[in-house]
Amino acid sequence: IKEPPDPIIETLHNAFFRFARYGEVNSEGREMNNKNWAKLCRDCDFIDNKNVLVGDIDVIFSRHKPKGTRLVDFEMFMNCLNEIADRVIGSKVKDEKLRQEIIYNRVIGKAPEYVGITGVSKTGNVDRMTDHTLYPVSHKMRFDEEGRGLGVDDKFDVPDTMMGYVNGYTGRNQYDLKMQNSSIRPRTSSNGSTTKRPVSSSSTYRTHTPVI
Repeated sequence: IKEPPDPIIETLHNAFFRFARYGEVNSEGREMNNKNWAKLCRDCDFIDNKNVLVGDIDVIFSRHKPKGTRLVDFEMFMNCLNEIADRVIGSKVKDEKLRQEIIYNRVIGKAPEYVGITGVSKTGNVDRMTDHTLYPVSHKMRFDEEGRGLGVDDKFDVPDTMMGYVNGYTGRNQYDLKMQNSSIRPRTSSNGSTTKRPVSSSSTYRTHTPVI
């Protein structure tokens, strides 16, 4: 594979780094996963539903990654881009190097597009408050790769005492089942009428007279 000039390599590597780290808190930007490769293809408008379909993106990625791994390095990424060039404009541009440069130019200067979330503010000194990638590790885990809050679901083990149960209670979520299977039902007399069972004295409230 013919490599483009070094300045283009450097700018492509910068774009690769930005997309490789997209949504990956602990990533160093040296390798890219399939999700972020698909994100790059969408943001660079490689998917035209004619020469390149959504499913083709996964096929291209799988073809150039090592077996048994889920990541591609920069060299493998370039191979993916070259196949995109052959698919997208291979029939229009016969010069391999030229069509590769056309695709490279779509990637150069690109960064992941954040859709549907609050943008990072650069006013004053509040960028660390609005950019979730700059949060401490414990706070980063509260957001997904697009900066949306995850809430408390699956983040904490909620003890039974917070759900209204006392320690040691074993009948949680069994009330409806017990009521369905309960033998305590209204009595039916011989004439077909129903009567209620008397309430035992143990179930009535007792009042206590305070001692003066």
